[in-house]
Amino acid sequence: MRGKYIQLAVGIAITCLFLFLAYRNLGNVNIARLLRYPVDYFYVLLAVFAFAASQWFRALSWTRGFAPDIPVRKMFASVCMGNGSNMLLPFRMGEAIRVMTIG
Repeated sequence: MRGKYIQLAVGIAITCLFLFLAYRNLGNVNIARLLRYPVDYFYVLLAVFAFAASQWFRALSWTRGFAPDIPVRKMFASVCMGNGSNMLLPFRMGEAIRVMTIG
């Protein structure tokens, strides 16, 4: 159990490091002013719901088309991991991760 906390802490530290490296040259950005910007949270929730629904239907199509014996919930998790990996990794490696996490 302790190893999972260490792994989580290392992951958060690496994320913070890369966020710092990515945004260090922005100059004077007033973060407090950005956080106080008025946001209509209805549209944020609508976007989150639309994204989740699109992922669910994508998982449903993968289940119906390629693997009818795999539950949709497991395929949903796999589709989310694959799409997230496609955003982060080069050469569409998320497709391989999707296949590896299914089985």
